[in-house]
Amino acid sequence: IWFQGQYYSLTSATFHIHSEHVFLGKSKPMEMHIVHRNSETQSALVVAIPFDFHGDLGATYTKVGSNVMCDNALGRQTVMTTTSARQCEEACSRRPGCMAFVTVEGNVGSSCSTCTIYEGSDCSLPLQVPSSCSGNVSAYNKNVVTTQSYLGIGAGKCTPGEEVAELGTSSGADRQVALWSCQENCSATKDCRFISVSEKSKCAWYSGAATSCADRPTGRDLWETFQKVEGDGHVGLSQLLGVAPLPKMGKVMDHPLPMSSDILSNFLDGGTYFEYQGSLTSPPCTERATWLVRREALKFSRSQHDQLRDRIYEATSEQGNYRAVMPLMGRTITAMSAVRGTPPPPSNSTAPGGQPAAPAPAPAGPLGGDLPLIATATAEEALAWAARADKDAAALNRELKAIPPFGLTNKDIPHAMAVTPALQAEAQQVAPAGLAAFVAGNTASIRGLLRGQP
Repeated sequence: IWFQGQYYSLTSATFHIHSEHVFLGKSKPMEMHIVHRNSETQSALVVAIPFDFHGDLGATYTKVGSNVMCDNALGRQTVMTTTSARQCEEACSRRPGCMAFVTVEGNVGSSCSTCTIYEGSDCSLPLQVPSSCSGNVSAYNKNVVTTQSYLGIGAGKCTPGEEVAELGTSSGADRQVALWSCQENCSATKDCRFISVSEKSKCAWYSGAATSCADRPTGRDLWETFQKVEGDGHVGLSQLLGVAPLPKMGKVMDHPLPMSSDILSNFLDGGTYFEYQGSLTSPPCTERATWLVRREALKFSRSQHDQLRDRIYEATSEQGNYRAVMPLMGRTITAMSAVRGTPPPPSNSTAPGGQPAAPAPAPAGPLGGDLPLIATATAEEALAWAARADKDAAALNRELKAIPPFGLTNKDIPHAMAVTPALQAEAQQVAPAGLAAFVAGNTASIRGLLRGQP
């Protein structure tokens, strides 16, 4: 990223369930942080990308029962107080994973909740149980319409085995016809996960686990394999997350991209950004980061959300990894837009022949540079000061113990209390860098004051 005359190189991308910024007072289901760092100043530039679900606020609902509740033993349910069925419907639309809700109206004095939201299962007839609540009890299912798209994951063909099953084969007049036919058959088959198409217009579709098609022999027919993804999934997110399940807590996994491609620009293009000066996202949270928060939320699928949510909540003991919203504290917020293109060269950088110099390559290292991060340097400095303070405290303790009888006597205490304000005032005028020197140079005076001497 080129920002305010400086290059910032990518260091990491992290995901947070829910968003750490609020929009019109409401959080989003997920927020992605794309962290960049300037190799010269080590200042950070964090691009925050909010994600929202496709069409939730425009979702439609069908009434599926009266005077019934839902048997949601395998899912989760949340109760809340609302004044109308419409409010309960809006709450379901905004809640990730909501598939049904039940409202109870006119139940004055009843202990029944006016709104119950169900996640994990709907409220179809086999899952309905009689309601004991008084009043008008109504159950509604959310109508979710999804389509499928197919993401190319590389050359080769899925091989049937323990984790993969061939569901069917077809052929066409040419490769494109075979591909269309295979996609149609896979979309109509709930368990279908992959399709493989050859240059000889052959096609096969498969079920299997997410990792089942990771190894694919190419063969003579030059096969190519595609993964079925929900039509409302974000393409860039699909490429970034890949096919295999995300690693579990404490595990690390390499994810080779199927082909060389510019993935991250999919998250930045066409956005308007709110810029403000903030802090780093990890301790000691140094105030040395510029934040660019995208105003327009990107759309992603529930399966993409659940894939990240499950791993994040597993790793955080079901607490999540989003920080509380902090007050603005007088910061200035500026709106700006992102433009894809070649940034202007630095004004003082020219290559031989008068041509603009190419941007300096991103420094090596797992975090984008061999230089330590600001957070690391600050932490090391804090540890050094803590060790010095501990050493000075130990020296002062030895001095105090040297005063018979091993500390202050009753007659010393009033004098020590009297000189304490003066010592505090003098200490506050000493810069932190000189605090150790001040203590070391005045040990005799401190000892004399504690003994009641002038």
